[in-house]
Amino acid sequence: ISRLNILNAAFLAMKRAVENLKLTEDEFKRAHILVDGNMSIRGLTGVKQTPIVKGDQLEKCISAASIVAKVSRDRE
Repeated sequence: ISRLNILNAAFLAMKRAVENLKLTEDEFKRAHILVDGNMSIRGLTGVKQTPIVKGDQLEKCISAASIVAKVSRDRE
């Protein structure tokens, strides 16, 4: 975070997470990533992305991911 800043570190983490999914090339091309915020994941190509402002309030899957992430962080 101190090297990249919080925003760039978050985008790098998101990019790595998506790239490490165990998807076939066809599944990856058909995937659609919903991003909570107003920007797409930088440097992530070959997959559709939709940034959604206040996505955690508007999309159930983003809300669920936020809860899972918080519980995981709390357990650490």
